[in-house]
Amino acid sequence: MSSRAAVCIQMWWFKKMRRRQAAEPVLVLLLIICLGACRKGENEQMLAYMERKYGEAFVEKEIYAGQFGEDYTMLRMQSKSRPGEDILVRVLRREKPVFQDNYLSILLQKEVEEKINTLAKPVFGECRVFYKIPELVLPADFPADMEADTFLRHPLAMVRVHVYARFIPEDVRKQFQDFYTSLKEKGYLVSGVISYPADEESYRVITRENFRSDIYRGYKSQTELLFSMDENGELSLFRQITNQPE
Repeated sequence: MSSRAAVCIQMWWFKKMRRRQAAEPVLVLLLIICLGACRKGENEQMLAYMERKYGEAFVEKEIYAGQFGEDYTMLRMQSKSRPGEDILVRVLRREKPVFQDNYLSILLQKEVEEKINTLAKPVFGECRVFYKIPELVLPADFPADMEADTFLRHPLAMVRVHVYARFIPEDVRKQFQDFYTSLKEKGYLVSGVISYPADEESYRVITRENFRSDIYRGYKSQTELLFSMDENGELSLFRQITNQPE
């Protein structure tokens, strides 16, 4: 090959690469615009789904999980009637989109706590019961008007309760067994923690606002019982943790 031909080939290749480099930013920008439009469309669909299912107005807060290239998108939302409660809503990208949320947990929170408290008080005496809203979406076929008893008996409801008993008995395992028996008789399927505060101050500081982060707010436990029930109501986990006094 002559030197002139080689130079011509090099110039042609250089021009081709320059055209390609000039086009790449445009292609990237178009891709971002298209993906953004798709995401906006999904967000609007999720808002419409929530309003249709619950008959309330909702506002989008932020993306919670799900990135471009994954098969779902998840948002944090809030109901205009409950502006302080974060709701998770997810859409699964299928031939027909599948929508899921955990708003039912929030709607049933007070009633779930009351029902568990009714079983806890005869066993533990003075105590505080809290239902922890799951950071997960519920099955798509859970209706908006599901009753609390049905919810508590469903293995996929993922009900987790925190019970703080003011006084510790001589035999915590027997006391737990009495509580577990009450749950089983009702057909409730739950997991959770039974916590016995180390002192009166620790019991006093536990509130609905801070029970999920009690370890960071000066709370100290003397003993804690961790438990979980399987879909048949049997114990799949039981563990006792006893803290040594300082």
